[in-house]
Formats: sequence, C-alpha cells, structure tokens
Amino acid sequence: MELKEYLQLINGCSVVVLLLNICVLALLSSRLLSELFQKLLRIHPVKNLPSYVNFYGISINIKSSRRFRFSLIIQLSLKIWIIIVLFLDGCGMQTHFLSMKDLCSSSIENSDCFRFGKYEKGERVLCQSGKFVSNVTSSTVICFVWVYAEQNTLSAINQMGICSSVFALLCVVFQCFCRLSRQWWGLALVILSLVICIIIPTISAITEVPFSMTANRLLMVLSCIIINVLQLRQFTHHCKHYRPVPVTVIQRKCLHLTEKIDSIRSPI
Repeated sequence: MELKEYLQLINGCSVVVLLLNICVLALLSSRLLSELFQKLLRIHPVKNLPSYVNFYGISINIKSSRRFRFSLIIQLSLKIWIIIVLFLDGCGMQTHFLSMKDLCSSSIENSDCFRFGKYEKGERVLCQSGKFVSNVTSSTVICFVWVYAEQNTLSAINQMGICSSVFALLCVVFQCFCRLSRQWWGLALVILSLVICIIIPTISAITEVPFSMTANRLLMVLSCIIINVLQLRQFTHHCKHYRPVPVTVIQRKCLHLTEKIDSIRSPI
C-alpha cells in the first residue's frame, strides 16, 4: 500500500466510526440517554420530571431541547470514538514517526515507511533494524506497522484498560471544564486550554517535529470538548435568563385543584 492509501484508510475509518457513534446515540430514547448522561457525565435527572435533567442548577428538557441533547450526544460520541481509535491503534495498526537521528527498531523493520515532509510526501524509504533511516536528510518519516498478528488476550485486555482510563479521564475533564466555565476566571482558563490544544499541533506541523497521530487525535478531541463546553455555557446562560422555570407535577395538581374549587364557589 502507498502513503495515500494508508491515510485514506485511517481517515475514512475514523470518520465512519464517529458518524456511526452519533447515529446510534441519536436513535436512543430520552430515558436511555438520560441514564447515560447520569452515569458517564454526572448530569442527573430532575425529581418528578423524567424528561428534565439538572445541568449545574438549570433544568433542561432533553426531549424538546435539541441543541442541548445533540451537544451531549457529541460529547459521548467523541469519547467513544477516541477509545475505539486507541484500541485499533494498539491492537491493529500502529503509526510511528521517525527523524533522521532515530534508529529503526526491530518492530518497525519490514514495515511500510514513507517521507512525510512539508514539501515531499509519498516516497518510500527503507528502515532496517539498528540503522538510521536511509535516504532521509530533513523530512519526517512515517511508518505503518501491522501488529494484529502479534496480539493475544492479555495484550488486548491491557489495551482495553488503557482505553477505559482515557475515557474516564475525558469524562472528568468535561465535568471540570463545565464547572470552571461558570466563573469568569475559570472561563479564562478554559479558553487558554483551547488555545494551547490548537497551538501545539500547529507548531508541530510548521516545525516538522514528529508528533504521533494518537496525540494529535487526543488534542483534537480535547479541543472539541472545550468548544462544546463553551457553547453549552452560552446555551445554559440563555436558558437561565430567558426561559421560564418548568412547572412541576405538584404545581400542576395544585393548579388543577384551585380551578376546581373556584368552579364550585362560583355562582350558578
């Protein structure tokens, strides 16, 4: 396979997996979504109002509020997507970036390696174990290593443990950013974190410093999480100031009883 085919395979599979995650979560009922939000994102339902959730003191109807519902679906989809990608990267096909100062290891030998510079891409290079990458002066080299044949049950379980830890960490990050965004100084930290997540891969691309695809994907997911948190803050701020407080079941019953009493007292 050539470099273009490898990149098309990786990017195509990533997009398909992400879209499938979004579609599956979008088809779930409001009850199941509410349970997922409660267990994974710590967004609890409102008492006596099963269709409402309490998002940091603001009651929001997940049935009628499509924007809020879709935002949380995107959150879960990104987290599920990244752990699937990490699992496939660890147990299926790995990508390694090398420079002219790096030695080829035995795990990379006989794999497909290509130039991956700013102005030259696609030229195949030879990588022999214990030697420097041949025909490389300044460009970065990317190697695609198929490792699925070397996997066993133990390595798959270890990779699943890493993926679950990353998933839990991203859920905690989302909760922390949501809490921080409620204060002006916390909002500044959230925006600063977003700028850092964007600057790091940009500098890596400009300076051609090797930066793994996994790290790039994690920074991309983190950037999307922060952007989602910012738009959720804007949405909930609008709901807090312009949306009427939902009437509870008890209030509805009291209103109904009041109307009955008034009808009895009214003259015939």
